[in-house]
Amino acid sequence: MANDKDGADNNDACASVQSPQLSLIKQIVDAAGNQIAGSTDSKYFDLVAAGPSTIKGSSTSTGVIAARGYVSPGTYLLGEQGNDGGATSGTYKVYASWSCTDTSTGQPVSVTGSQITLSGTMNVQCVIKNTRTPKVHIVKTAATPTTDNAHIGATIKPATDGAFLASYKMTVMNTSGFTTTTGAITDGFAVPAGLLWEGTKTATVTYDANGTGATVTGLASSLTQSALSSFATLATSVNNLPTTAPSPSRSPSPSSWIRPCRPDRPRACSTPMPSSWASASRGHRWTARTPRPTRGSGTSPRLRTRI
Repeated sequence: MANDKDGADNNDACASVQSPQLSLIKQIVDAAGNQIAGSTDSKYFDLVAAGPSTIKGSSTSTGVIAARGYVSPGTYLLGEQGNDGGATSGTYKVYASWSCTDTSTGQPVSVTGSQITLSGTMNVQCVIKNTRTPKVHIVKTAATPTTDNAHIGATIKPATDGAFLASYKMTVMNTSGFTTTTGAITDGFAVPAGLLWEGTKTATVTYDANGTGATVTGLASSLTQSALSSFATLATSVNNLPTTAPSPSRSPSPSSWIRPCRPDRPRACSTPMPSSWASASRGHRWTARTPRPTRGSGTSPRLRTRI
């Protein structure tokens, strides 16, 4: 270059190279998707972006950047893996897969099959959300059980027209070790042979938190025989259910299940009821309730259904 003060030996030119920046963030959320402030379980997950360059890391707290760096333009595969052998990370599931935003423009970045494409001066943050996998148990017992088995109902005496009320209870228990929200609570009922549902009567459902503070969403106001025969939804969820310990119970013996009462011969029927049955002859009413927990089981919410 003529008149170059550095001389002829330094004629190489320099050009600036633009590199995108990528950050990976883990959020620990509850069953409703709300971030659990202060949770440190994010440390049990390694986040990684693999492509022309690779970044990888973990964070000590939810919502904190786990990995960040300038990377080469191109397509990147985003992923996560537990780094604790599954001891804690294995109790989690993905609540919401990767979502990415270019913070320089505020615009979302398309994620397809956990892959993103970066170019220019993009400054992209990608977030993945995980929530604990709940363990919920539903136990059915007779409303008025025999002394030796909570799953078998005591003798039922019908009215003079042959109608009687048969009932059972349902206990919803959370054994996750943390407060959770359940999915739908469903139950099915089939009228045994020789017994009749009373006309077009419907079952109504009530809820008892039983001192747990849990609330219910989508409680059924009425249920028809047809709905119950194909497993009806009693409630769409039980919310903020505290953790309890399940109580062991025995299954009823098939030989002791209900014996039909003939509507033309009203009588005191010896009708031990299995926990999954509720029935009547000609006139039908029934109750489905969650039981009070047995000793040592803690408290759990109860549902009551009545026709």
